Amino acid sequence: MTRRRTIVSSRELDLLRRLLMERTEELERVNERLFLADQVKTDFLSHMSREFQRPLNHIVDFAQCLREGAMGPVTREQRICLDTIIARGKRLQRLLERVLSLCNDELGMALFLPRKFPVREVLDHVMDSLRGAAGKRGVELHACCGEDGCTITADKGKFTFIIEELLTNALKFSDRGGRVDVAIDPVKRRGRGEELRITVSDQGRGIGSKELEQIFRSFEMGKRGQAEPGSLGIGLTLVKRFVELHGGTIAVESTPGIGSTFTVVLPRQGPAERVGPPPRVILADQDPERLRELADALRQERCDIITAVDGRDALDKGIAQTPALCILALDLPGIDGIDVCSRLKAHEQSSQIPVIITAPHRDASVRSRCAQAGADGFFALPAEMGDLLMAARGLIARKLSYDFLKRNYEIAASEAFTDPLTGLFNLRQFWLSLDHELKRARRYRRNCSLAMIDIDWFKQYNDCHGHLRGDEVLREAAAVFRGCIRTSDIAARYGGEEFVVIMPETTRELALLAAEKLRRAVEEHLFPLRETQPGGALTVSIGIATFPDDAEDGRELVEAADRALYRAKEGGRNRVVAAVADGTD
Repeated sequence: MTRRRTIVSSRELDLLRRLLMERTEELERVNERLFLADQVKTDFLSHMSREFQRPLNHIVDFAQCLREGAMGPVTREQRICLDTIIARGKRLQRLLERVLSLCNDELGMALFLPRKFPVREVLDHVMDSLRGAAGKRGVELHACCGEDGCTITADKGKFTFIIEELLTNALKFSDRGGRVDVAIDPVKRRGRGEELRITVSDQGRGIGSKELEQIFRSFEMGKRGQAEPGSLGIGLTLVKRFVELHGGTIAVESTPGIGSTFTVVLPRQGPAERVGPPPRVILADQDPERLRELADALRQERCDIITAVDGRDALDKGIAQTPALCILALDLPGIDGIDVCSRLKAHEQSSQIPVIITAPHRDASVRSRCAQAGADGFFALPAEMGDLLMAARGLIARKLSYDFLKRNYEIAASEAFTDPLTGLFNLRQFWLSLDHELKRARRYRRNCSLAMIDIDWFKQYNDCHGHLRGDEVLREAAAVFRGCIRTSDIAARYGGEEFVVIMPETTRELALLAAEKLRRAVEEHLFPLRETQPGGALTVSIGIATFPDDAEDGRELVEAADRALYRAKEGGRNRVVAAVADGTD
C-alpha cells in the first residue's frame, strides 16, 4: 500500500500564516493580564498554556513537518515561506518566555531593592548564560571588567537584566563570524562622583537614523534587519526605564553596515532617594485601638492611610480611590469584611486591589470563606501583626508593579497601532480593522466604504518648504480628518501623504457625501504657506470604493479605491471620484 503524497498549496500556507498572526495578536492582548498577585499569576499562566502555548507549538511542529515533506513535496517558494513561519513561531515562543520572566518580582518596577555587590559576579553569570547562544550563531563574545574588585550599589535583578538584554540584542543582530564586546569600567566625571560605564558593541547591521530615534520607545523594532524578525522593543524600553530608575543614562551610536554601541552610565553608590507619592491604604475596623495600631505601623512603611467607618464606606472608598491595599475587619457594621471583599473583586475598577481581612481569632472556616471571596490574606490580630505587615509590603509592591506594567502596556500598544507623526492608526492596524469591518459587513449583508485620500502636490510643498513644514501639514491634515469623520469611521495613515478612511455600514452615495465634506474642510483649512500651492490652497483628491459592489475582499477594495483616486488626480485633483460599479476603471 503506497502512501498518497500531495503538494502543499499556497492557500494552506496563507492559512498557517494567518493562524500565526492571530496568535501574535492574542499575545499582545494577554500582555494586559500580567498581574503579579499569586492567584492572578496562576490564572495568567493557565490561560497562556491553554490558549497560546499549545496552538503555537502545533503551528511550529506542523510547519516543520510540511518543510520536511511529510505531506508531500514543497516548492522552493513554499519552503521559504515555511522557514519564515518556523522562525517567527520560535521567536514568539522566546517572547512568551520573556513575558513570563517579567512576572518575576525581581523585575517589578515598583519593587526596587538596591544593595552592594561585585560587578564581576553578574557579568560572569550573564556571559555563561549566553555563550551557548553565541556559539550557535557563530559569534565571538568577549567581556572585560576594568577592576576585579569593582562593586556597585544597585538592584541586582534589574542590573542583570540591563546587561543581559543589551548583549542578547547585540547577538541577535550579529552575523556569523562577527564579534560582540562588553566592557565595564569605573569612571569619574566632575560634579558626578564615581560612576560605572557599561558599553556593549557589535559588528552587526547597524541601525538607520530613523529607527535610531525610535529604538527606546517603539514596541517592536522590526526594520533593523530584514534577514530575521526584529527585536522586541519592550526589552530596550525596560532597559531604559531600569537605567533611569538607577539615576543613570543610556545612549546608542550606530553606523549601518558597521555596527552599534550601547553605553550605559550608572552611579556606583546607588541612586538618590526617590521621591514619589506614598501608596494609599484603606483601613476599616470598628475597634479604634486596632485601627490606630495598624495605621501607625503602616505610616512607618510610608503609606498614606485612609480610614473607613463601616463596610459601605470601605466599599465606596475602595472603588472611588483605587488604593494599593485594603485591610478590612471581618466584623464591619452594615456589610462585613468578606462581603466588601467580594464586591470589590467583582467590580471592574477595583478587581485588582489586594484585600486583607482581619479578625480577633484564628478560624479555619472563616479563612476558607475569605479565600472563596478572593481575599489575598487572612490574619488574627493582634497575634499576627508582624505577619500582616510583611504580607502588606509584598501586596503593595505587587499592586504598584501591576499598575506600572498595565500603564506601559497601554503605551506600548498605542505605539504599536498608531502612526507616530499623525496619531492616526498605522498601516498594520488599518488592515486589521478593514478585515474586521468587512467580515461584519459580509455577516450582516451591509455595505462598507473606503476612502483613499492623497494630498495634492505634496512633493512640491516639501521641496519648497522642507520636510519639517511637510510634517506639520500631515499632522494638521490628520486633525482635519479626525474632526470630519464619524465616531464609527476609522482613519489611518496609509503611507507618505496618503490616508485612508474606513466607513462601516456606508453606501456609495453616503460615502461620496462624506468624502466631499472632508474635501471641502481640507480646502478651507488655513494650512501654513498654503498660498504657495497651485490654486492658492492645499487640497486633497479622494477615491471611493464600496463593498460588496466594487470588491469581494479588503485587498480588492483598496485597489478599487486606489484606481478611483488615480482617476480623481487625472481629472484635475481636488475632487472626489467613486470606483466604477463594474470594477473596470
